[in-house]
Amino acid sequence: MSKISKLALLSVVLLGLTVWVPVAHAIPMITGGFSMAGGFIPVDGATGTTATLGAATGINFGAPPNFTVTSPPAPTGSYSGLASGDTGTITDFSFAGAGSAAYPLVPITNFWNIVVGTTTYSLDLTSVSISLQNGTFLDLTGKGEAHITGFADTPGVWNFSAQTSQPGGTFSWSASTGAQGRTVPEPATLLLLGSGLVGMVATRFLGKKRS
Repeated sequence: MSKISKLALLSVVLLGLTVWVPVAHAIPMITGGFSMAGGFIPVDGATGTTATLGAATGINFGAPPNFTVTSPPAPTGSYSGLASGDTGTITDFSFAGAGSAAYPLVPITNFWNIVVGTTTYSLDLTSVSISLQNGTFLDLTGKGEAHITGFADTPGVWNFSAQTSQPGGTFSWSASTGAQGRTVPEPATLLLLGSGLVGMVATRFLGKKRS
């Protein structure tokens, strides 16, 4: 086989590699948030026994589904597919103390979860801290990683607040709004790379032929 024939064969192989790479696009990050509400019982997270709000180290959210999406405010951003009255499941957990199997400490995978049609909304809770706790009020804040079908996993913040005069707790969620999406190379980029390699090989072969 001549050098030119070998060069032509190499060109076909390199271009063939680019043809088989699937088209890829930026995966959108999650933005926006929504509010949810539900009943709860303050407990000792190690034993599960009922405790006063000021002494509690864990939260019992009751039997699932154990929260509803509330409006106003209406869900925003990537959560616009949710509507007031949609229900979800949130995991009983410990926010202080020893915790237990029934009331685990963070991190907690799939801490809360909502399914609407073919779309799943969920959060992995990675940290939690006490902003305020006394005999009347309990306010917790936490960080986590949000998941929505069709979106890239996105960090965000979560808040729980309750007071003894309320019939139940209220929880709110807000995702990060600064991310722009993740991108991967598209075939055109790979084609350009392949063409460059072919050009380099061509230069080498033709240079040897002239010599």
